[in-house]
Amino acid sequence: MADEKREGRALRELVLKDLNSPDDDARRAFDKEFGSEVPVFADAATKALEVWSQFRDPIEDTDERRIAVTAIVFTAINQNISSFKLFMYGYTVASGALFRQVLEGVSLAALCAAKSLTVLDRYLCDKYSPSKAVADLTKHAGAARVNAAARRRWRSSTSSITSMHTSLDSRSPPAPISR
Repeated sequence: MADEKREGRALRELVLKDLNSPDDDARRAFDKEFGSEVPVFADAATKALEVWSQFRDPIEDTDERRIAVTAIVFTAINQNISSFKLFMYGYTVASGALFRQVLEGVSLAALCAAKSLTVLDRYLCDKYSPSKAVADLTKHAGAARVNAAARRRWRSSTSSITSMHTSLDSRSPPAPISR
């Protein structure tokens, strides 16, 4: 029991050290390779937040459906910033996993905004998984009014991530059997 407590305290110290570490080496390596991209990313994130604000501001707080779509968009923007920050500090796998959620969130928002689709209703009833949104946006890009140039760019940016996700899913171990 004493050993378990000692190990627990040691693990807690490791976690606190990691949480409080500025990880200067990883950040210097990032700055060397991609430092010029930080202001470009900041400008793009700022523009996204400005557009989101213009979209959100006129919506009445009682309009739950539109509020839900704006919340999905805001979450995607926030996750994108967090993903970039993880990347800056060398957490590339975590960054990529979070960026997949960014793509899913953007896709979900576009699908939910398409009135001719039932995605928003199913999502609000917890009957639609955002993990389907990237593939569904590809299928329903016309209904979601995604222009042709954006469709080509979207397919290009999502195809490698989707194939990686599919590959990882097929290698996942089975869920443990509960007793």
